[in-house]
Amino acid sequence: MKNAGLILLTLVLTTSAGGERAPGALPVPRDMPTVRRPPRTPMDAVAALGRAYSERSEESLASLLTDDYRFHFDPKGSVSLSRYPDGFDRAHELQVMAGLSSGVTHAGGGVSPAAESVSVSIDSLTLNADPEHPDSTTHYQLVVAHGFVLTMSLPGGREVRTTRGLQAFHVVRGDAAVVARGQTAEASRWYIRRWLEGTDAMASALAGRTGECGEPEAAPAGRAPALGIRPLGNPACPTIDVLCDIPGSGPAGLDVFDVLGRLRNHRDVVAATPGTIRLSAGEGAHLAPGVYWVRLTQARRSVSRMVVVAR
Repeated sequence: MKNAGLILLTLVLTTSAGGERAPGALPVPRDMPTVRRPPRTPMDAVAALGRAYSERSEESLASLLTDDYRFHFDPKGSVSLSRYPDGFDRAHELQVMAGLSSGVTHAGGGVSPAAESVSVSIDSLTLNADPEHPDSTTHYQLVVAHGFVLTMSLPGGREVRTTRGLQAFHVVRGDAAVVARGQTAEASRWYIRRWLEGTDAMASALAGRTGECGEPEAAPAGRAPALGIRPLGNPACPTIDVLCDIPGSGPAGLDVFDVLGRLRNHRDVVAATPGTIRLSAGEGAHLAPGVYWVRLTQARRSVSRMVVVAR
């Protein structure tokens, strides 16, 4: 059975050429009763996403996704592994929803009809720290869905559904969100800024691939660099080799978080002068193939980058 996330994405491309359960949190009911109030909690935001797809409502989806939203999915199909860290933007997600509602006309003249119905069920949700913002749980959270299943009924009696894999949703409070037109920067509501689909399937796919760490670019000359991380994956690096651009002298730290927000490794970085240092962020830790976040911190400033690890 095909991955429904890949099918949804293909609709767009053809037209354009375990954390702990949150205290008191209950599994989201499979019938997903409609609730029209704005999402007041991180879990509300994910439940609202499921309802938006079930109702095939582009308006509801647009109200949930931040302007910097990204979607990442298991690249077993036509999209290469190197595309995974960048993902697809909000406009693509809204085009996918439009395709579900009205169908898709292909470049060659063929037509994919609209889905006759779409349903979403969520078995349970857990709340974790956002690996990009682990020190800011007031404004950023990670919601992990253990069984976010989307089922599409297609003409001719065909049915396609996602596998029961882990889905990771990065959510943000309104007063920290990059809001889109029509959205409000209210502290009382939550938005979705990132969706990583099928993270366990992604790990399995990476376990069967051999990664390379690549060669560093020539160091920029002339002035001190801005704080930054440049992964050397080609397209995936088994040891997470990175170039750390450090703008000032003094201590710095390099952290590796897994896709569920758990700290997996830490390295102290000694910077005698501003410049660029090559480091293996995973040195000293056993990191299984999968998706990780690397965070570089110096003087209360930090930057994060997604990386993928192959064997």
